[in-house]
Formats: sequence, structure tokens, C-alpha cells
Amino acid sequence: MAKLSEAIDLAGIDPGLPSRIHEVIDRHVACSPDRIALIEDGASWSYRELDRSVADTAAGLRSLGVRAGDRMIIVSENCIALAALLLAASRIDAWAIVANPRLSPRELEQTRDHSGARRMFFTSEVSKEAAAHASRCGTETRQLGPFQQIDVGALNESAVAEPVESDPAKQVAVLIYTSGTTGAPKGVMLTHDNLLISAKTTAHFRKMDADDKVYVVLPISHIVGISLLIITLMVGGTVRLVSKYDPAALAKAIAEEGITILNGVPATYQRLLEYKAVAGLRQLDRGSLRLIAVAGAPLDLDLKSRVEQELGLPLSNGYGITECSPGISGVRFDAPRSDQTVGTLLPGVEARVRTIDGIPVARGGIGELHIRGRNVMRGYYRAPDLTQYRRPRALRRRLPLYRRPHQGDDHPIGLQRLSGGGRGHPQFA
Repeated sequence: MAKLSEAIDLAGIDPGLPSRIHEVIDRHVACSPDRIALIEDGASWSYRELDRSVADTAAGLRSLGVRAGDRMIIVSENCIALAALLLAASRIDAWAIVANPRLSPRELEQTRDHSGARRMFFTSEVSKEAAAHASRCGTETRQLGPFQQIDVGALNESAVAEPVESDPAKQVAVLIYTSGTTGAPKGVMLTHDNLLISAKTTAHFRKMDADDKVYVVLPISHIVGISLLIITLMVGGTVRLVSKYDPAALAKAIAEEGITILNGVPATYQRLLEYKAVAGLRQLDRGSLRLIAVAGAPLDLDLKSRVEQELGLPLSNGYGITECSPGISGVRFDAPRSDQTVGTLLPGVEARVRTIDGIPVARGGIGELHIRGRNVMRGYYRAPDLTQYRRPRALRRRLPLYRRPHQGDDHPIGLQRLSGGGRGHPQFA
């Protein structure tokens, strides 16, 4: 089996990347403005409508005192309003922080205080949890662009805007708070270039195009949800936004809505199979589904086998972390595997295994996994001590222990995770 880097040339992917994430829609606005870009229950927007609404929302943000370089928090489930706010933040060079409404009040306050956010926005009509946070924060309901009711927090007059960088590799697009594998919440600074190169690589890797319709139920408050949104808009496809996971609704959408790509965690697929059994269905209708992928937690081999038998498609495993935007490796859907491997390194991603002291690990030895590439974060916000291993475009990201395989193992980039934060996968292929 060839290494992935031999099959896909990063140099052929890079040309034509925009400088900001909101610009991924520009070509489609010009060439196919009536194509549907976003769908949620009861509403849809074309690329033309999305473009106009993002511009109007950006103007609304400016009128509310949000400046370039400001951090702004969006407390929201997956919905059209969240997508518009995220892209509008990019349009004015603000840093977007998408917060899961299921955070506790204390966790949301920690994010607000650490980030020094200029304002907070709540999509209360979509989420009762967001509405509860809004009520507690004493927000005011305002019209914002095309949205008649967005709850808006008070202006933080003491907020200091960060410098704006014209270089997309330096300008932060999103700030994602994650405990990762080390426990303490950290603000991961992902630049526009981080997100764009990761999206372009994944789209190429999956052979995505404008005919794809992607079911986005993984929260946009996490990196995978943000990535799926950007990837799909980049290729001119349709994003099916889902605020809360319901296996019955997923089964119906796959059968009736023309969904072509589904990303999930193992529990997404486990609950789908449980729904089938409880509902007494003989077989799930695969509809137009062409690719199913999983990440975020160890994949049980029995679950993988049952999902593949049910849907008639290989379940492609992958591995990534927020700090890598998120992709590190993945199994190619056109080269499926029968084991739980998380595949080969994605194009442009380099990895090595070292001891804690930085000494190369011999085959069969145990060490830390170091990653570098354009997908690697700018650093941790306001935490230079936690970013001490970062170098320009290269991050010696200290992950839990991995084993480098013995000579002769059939794993071109073979790395085996031995211990750590609970999100690990058994091996790279």
C-alpha cells in the first residue's frame, strides 16, 4: 500500500486558496448563486443568500462595537445563524469563539474572562440552553443582519483588540477552548491558513465536489464541526446543519434527503444501529450515502464491522486534534482497511516519535508523537508557557505515548498509542 503522501501532492492542492475562511464561498456565489449552501430544519439558504446575509451580519457586528482583532463568543447549537456569525466574524477580522450551550455557567465565564471577549451572542431561538445562558447574562434581544432575534451581551469596554495580520498564516480565525489531553482548558489559536489548508486537503482526499451534501451534527463548537462547514462550502456543496443528534432523524435524512457524507464519533453509529433494532427495521436505507467516517474516540472493531455490513460502505477511521485543525491521519475511502487503523498521514503533515529528551526512538521503542505542518495551530492564547515547543509552521506537540513499530510491520507510518487522555486510537497504518 502506497503512502498517502505519494498519492496526493500538496503542491497541487495549495494554489488558489483564499486568505480568509469567509472567502471560500466567493467562487460559488459568482458561478452557482442559486445552489443551496445551508439547510436546517425548516429553512435553507442559497450561496447568494448566504453571501448577502454574511455581509449584513458583519455590518451588524460592527454597529455593535465588534472590531477587527476582537474576540467574540457565539453560544449556539449548529444552525444557519451560527454559520453566518462565524463567517461574518471572518469578514471583519474578529476572532470567533463558538461555545457549546451545554457548557456550565462557570465554564462559559472562564472562556469569557480568559479571552477578553468584546461581546457574546446567543442563538436562543435554536437552543434552550443558549437561552438560559442569555437570561443569566442579562442580554438584550436585537436584530442582527437577517436575524430578527439574537440575544446580545453587554459591550466589554475594556477589551483590547489583537493586531490584525494580512498574512492568513498569522491572522487567527477561531479560538477554540479545549482541555485536550492535558486537563486544563486552553485557547487554541487556529489561523485562516490552518483551517483553509486542512479543509482543502481533506476535500481533495475525499474527492468532494458540489454534488456532496454533508450531514453536520458534530458540534461547530468543536474543530471537526467547523472543519466540515468550511470544507463543504469550499467545494460548493450543501451543509445539512443539525442542532442535536437524533438517530431516527439521521436515518430519515440519509434515506430521503440525499446525504452523501456522514462524519461521526463511534457513538453516532452505535446509536444508529440501536435505533434500527428498536424500530424493528430490516435494513437501513443508505440513500445516496457514499462516504462514512469516524474519529474522536477509539473505534471498536465489532462496531466497525456491523456498521459496514449495515450500510454497505467502509467506515473510514481518522485521527486528529484541535491543535492540528484537526487532521493528522486518515484511512482513504478508496483503500479501506479491515482493522481499526487511523490510516496514513495526511498530505503536508509530518510526524516523528521522540523520547521526552528529543532523542529518536528506535523501532519497537516508546516515545512522544511530534507533529508539524501548515495545519498546526499558531499557539495557545495567553499561554506562552504551554506553547514553548512550537516553532514557525512546526509544532512539537507533546501527545501521549506512542510505540514505533518493529521492522517489517505493514504500517508505512506505524505509530501505536500506548497511554494518554482517552481519545487515542490504536495505530496508524
